[in-house]
Amino acid sequence: MAFCQFSVQGKVIFDGSEVPFVSIQIQNTAIGTISNELGEFRINHHSEFDTILVSHIGFYTMKVAVKTNLDHPLSIQLNN
Repeated sequence: MAFCQFSVQGKVIFDGSEVPFVSIQIQNTAIGTISNELGEFRINHHSEFDTILVSHIGFYTMKVAVKTNLDHPLSIQLNN
């Protein structure tokens, strides 16, 4: 039995610099990931989703509307 895999990838930045170890979660689920040392992340899920939550200590939690399986990575700018 096969199923479709949806994904979103991108980079989290603040003031032009990468932000490591940012929490990225699909809204209303327990599915998430953490950005790597370069601020890069990839999150996969078996169904389409449209909003991710992005949070890190010292910054506002953000809701980001996304389109799964984009041709290009997202660039998420944190706000404090």
